Amino acid sequence: MVLFYVFTAVVIINCCYFLLFSKFSFLNPSKSLVQDIAPVSLLICAKNEIENLQKNIPLWQRQSYPNY
Repeated sequence: MVLFYVFTAVVIINCCYFLLFSKFSFLNPSKSLVQDIAPVSLLICAKNEIENLQKNIPLWQRQSYPNY
């Protein structure tokens, strides 16, 4: 019976958490956040990977991310 009470308490806590914080997950981001695109760096660690690098470097260079 104790296990049932623990389970019920956990379910109630999860429901409260969902009701309190679910409104934040469905908010539309503000326009300032959408327009700010953070720069990205691409770091590649490779040792004895010439075949993979020859195949993947052109793919990475063709990315359309505006600020990397």
